Amino acid sequence: MSKNYFYEVNDVENARFELRNRVDPDSKSYTLYKDFTSLFFEGKKLPNGEDVDIIGIIERKKDGESWWEVKIKVGECKIGLGMDYIGPSIYWAQEAGLEEREILKFINVSREIGGHLIWPRWIYDGKYRINPFYSINKYRGGLKGVFDRIDYTLLYLKLWFEGEDEPFRDVFNANKVWLNKFVDFTGFIQYYKLDSFVEFGKETKIKSLSTFNCKNKQYEELRPKSKPHIPNCKEKYEQYIEGCNYIICSRTCSLT
Repeated sequence: MSKNYFYEVNDVENARFELRNRVDPDSKSYTLYKDFTSLFFEGKKLPNGEDVDIIGIIERKKDGESWWEVKIKVGECKIGLGMDYIGPSIYWAQEAGLEEREILKFINVSREIGGHLIWPRWIYDGKYRINPFYSINKYRGGLKGVFDRIDYTLLYLKLWFEGEDEPFRDVFNANKVWLNKFVDFTGFIQYYKLDSFVEFGKETKIKSLSTFNCKNKQYEELRPKSKPHIPNCKEKYEQYIEGCNYIICSRTCSLT
């Protein structure tokens, strides 16, 4: 049975609960880290054939704040990994005019295991700790990123693996010690069970989550030259939510 990690760390039944004071499962849910680690790292080999050695799930603390992190060893490398939510953004949902009850409804689906991925927070390559280091998770967000959209993130990652110019090149280059262990884009997608976000064929195409047709369950292709955007009206954002959650639900079912 799948778990909802948002509800694990937020008491939404409490009359005093407000979204603006929500706790982020990506930082605070030990259960999310434990489940994800069990699914993707315990006893697993990466696509390049290397074994994943789990050092532990560690609570980090700094300046009065705390967060969870998975620490692993692969070959000579040590890597600290942090969870990343890949579903519809609460912030952008609010900007589009969705009410709290409507947001909690889509979180019912998107905050299960299928709505999460993991990226490095730091990398030690066997000789040095990589510096400067750029977090993929942080660079995905906001106006200067891709509005936290996983479809654009995957598009840029695909282009990076293919050696094409793309906006996240410096960020992915900082993470290449980790990313290269997946060999290629297909290796990354298949390892993390993200197949439903793409269409495989003569050319691998990324599905545009904001183009979901709920009648025929189809998506248009996310074009490589398209400019990142986020639907800013309620109707369009609800279409984007449906496009995200249809795939996330499928991924959760395949993982559980």
